[in-house]
Amino acid sequence: MTAHAGWVKPDPQMVFQFELWQQLVLTDSAAMAWVLLPTARGKDTLRAWDGTGFTQAAVAFTDLRTRLS
Repeated sequence: MTAHAGWVKPDPQMVFQFELWQQLVLTDSAAMAWVLLPTARGKDTLRAWDGTGFTQAAVAFTDLRTRLS
């Protein structure tokens, strides 16, 4: 689990980021999708996507979050 979850002991930036995600999940799923993509993906993944890929991923995340609510 440690290899997968590098935040076993979060630093202040991680705490801030996770609190932001939590607030957005509760208040604005669409904004959460747009914030989550560039902050939760590796730079190689992000560089491989084009503009359409970002939009499709944000829409898919928002739809999933809406269905789970």
